[in-house]
Amino acid sequence: MIKTLTIYMLLLSTIVFSQTIENCSTCSTQLLKESQLKGKSVEELALLRNEISARKGYVFSTSKYARYFENQDWYKPAQSNAAIVLTAIENENSSLIKKLEEKELEKRNKALKDLAELKKAFNDKNNGVIAKYLHEIIKEDYFESLESDLKTCLDHIDLKNINWNKNSGLYKITIDNGDNVSKYELLFKYDELILTSGMHSHSEIFGDFDDGYSDFMSENEYAIWFVFKITENGIVFDRFNGAG
Repeated sequence: MIKTLTIYMLLLSTIVFSQTIENCSTCSTQLLKESQLKGKSVEELALLRNEISARKGYVFSTSKYARYFENQDWYKPAQSNAAIVLTAIENENSSLIKKLEEKELEKRNKALKDLAELKKAFNDKNNGVIAKYLHEIIKEDYFESLESDLKTCLDHIDLKNINWNKNSGLYKITIDNGDNVSKYELLFKYDELILTSGMHSHSEIFGDFDDGYSDFMSENEYAIWFVFKITENGIVFDRFNGAG
């Protein structure tokens, strides 16, 4: 009975320790496993890696890390960074996180490169490259309409100016042309990127609906989004959906 209970407790501790971690409070005493870091973005991994040093009191010159760690109850800045020395376990954990961080960054950069290639293909009318990314729907009767929305969305997205924050990356632009407001958005979320295009409201200078001056029709409001999976080999079209 005691032997069975011991085995059960060992299995339970292994399962618990294998779960995805939310912070690095145990990174000085326990070696991390890749499974515990699965699903973390570049920014989340970088935050964990820097937390190892922060828990030693490291004083950061990068403003976002300085602000973040100064807001943590456990953080106590050291007198000098030169006096901070990581243990063997901390160094090994830091190296593992850095390796996965670089791997995720490679995936992200490949996804951005693929999007840039698709964007160029639309503008060049390069059907071969378009088919490379959208072969699952390119032969459908509705593709011409989808192609127009996706092209317009990519035309408005600045792929070099995406804002990254922890587990997401975002670029969003709204355009008010005096009649209606259109929105174009690129969202990175873990292993997916979502492109959204649509007209979602009337202009702020629209005026009265019944004055007959504008040709805006609320019935024309819509949104359509395209979802791509992010893999080590690049983006893979997954699905599209719409509303309106």
